[in-house]
Amino acid sequence: MYIDAGQVVTVSEDLLREGEVRADEQPDLPDWQKDEWETAKRIVATDRFKSLPTKFDVHEWEDT
Repeated sequence: MYIDAGQVVTVSEDLLREGEVRADEQPDLPDWQKDEWETAKRIVATDRFKSLPTKFDVHEWEDT
């Protein structure tokens, strides 16, 4: 989730890993994935994004 805009953005785990390893290099990606790559680089470079909870973080018996 992008904190500043209150938006939920999705990025593949593969691109996030690539962004962590080589954010300064442009991988050979199809045109439709280039925006996602830019988002992945921003996610790993800043603290303005938070992960949403997984199904293991949410327990229905704890919801009130």
